[in-house]
Amino acid sequence: MAERSRSELELICRSALAVASPLFRDAEVSASFYPYIGLTHTIRRKGAAWVVRVSDHLRDAPRAALEAVAAILASKVARRRSPRRALEVYERYRREPAIEARVLERRRQRGRKVIDASGGEFHSLESIFRELSARCFNNQIEITRLGWGRASWTRLGHYDPAHHTITMSRILHSNNACKISW
Repeated sequence: MAERSRSELELICRSALAVASPLFRDAEVSASFYPYIGLTHTIRRKGAAWVVRVSDHLRDAPRAALEAVAAILASKVARRRSPRRALEVYERYRREPAIEARVLERRRQRGRKVIDASGGEFHSLESIFRELSARCFNNQIEITRLGWGRASWTRLGHYDPAHHTITMSRILHSNNACKISW
């Protein structure tokens, strides 16, 4: 499929937003593709107008996927649930192997991973990883870096496949953190 122009994206967003919510019926809408690292899409109010930025990973997306993005953004602004059909269409598109590979490659090239790889005062991530890798995974897990990230109770840790890193919440790096025994 050919890449879409900015004017074509604006037409798609303008009509999809107007259908999605009365908030956008008579509003001025400008839309553009933006070189986000991942599949990020934003909508912001600027004066009386709405500014939509769609990840440039969607430049060659089918019209239905772009309409789905606009409907999802409109729902967020209106504080309503996104239409199930829009979520399904967008999810199907973003799960395509070619799209996932393109996003992963850009994350490898341009993404940055900020983690504190220093040794722990209370816990040694390196020794915990080595022990768990040997005991549970037969030493088959390969990572390039392991460290501490932001303090968060909602996300205690994650693996980043683009950078082959494991980042743990700083909440777990305290004397009061729950002791985990295996």
